[in-house]
Amino acid sequence: AEFPLTERGVLSLKTIKPNDTLLEVPLNLMISYKTLTESQLLIEFLNYKENDHKVKLSIHELLAIFVILE
Repeated sequence: AEFPLTERGVLSLKTIKPNDTLLEVPLNLMISYKTLTESQLLIEFLNYKENDHKVKLSIHELLAIFVILE
């Protein structure tokens, strides 16, 4: 399928009914707070930034940095 406006999307070849499961992601592939706290790259990045000045980041900012680094 083509999605000209966004160039991304999902198309179903079957009828989707209410409460149908559309997507399953195994728990071990999910990015969680635990994933962030165990990321050596993220820990090193935060330690480096904290030496310059104290930075308090939101969970969204931490997730964005994690995705960039990993």
